[in-house]
Amino acid sequence: MVLQHKKLAWGSTILLLVLNLILVTKLWQEILPQALQGDRKALAAIGALIFLVALFTLLNYLLTRWALARGSSIVKRYVEQVALRKSKM
Repeated sequence: MVLQHKKLAWGSTILLLVLNLILVTKLWQEILPQALQGDRKALAAIGALIFLVALFTLLNYLLTRWALARGSSIVKRYVEQVALRKSKM
């Protein structure tokens, strides 16, 4: 169960990196040249992409914290159950 939560945390981080790579690639290839020529729509698109990267990073942070906290609470319960079983023996 804990491994499942660690996989969720790592999976979300990898997904975030891939998504950010796609956004930055799009920015670099398509939007940045237009923005350098003074296109206001391109500048707005850059702002939107920066906002999306920040949003995805925040969501990944929250998901990772939740997954790791959930995993550690599972370990804590397991340790308590083992201690309870040993005390009954």
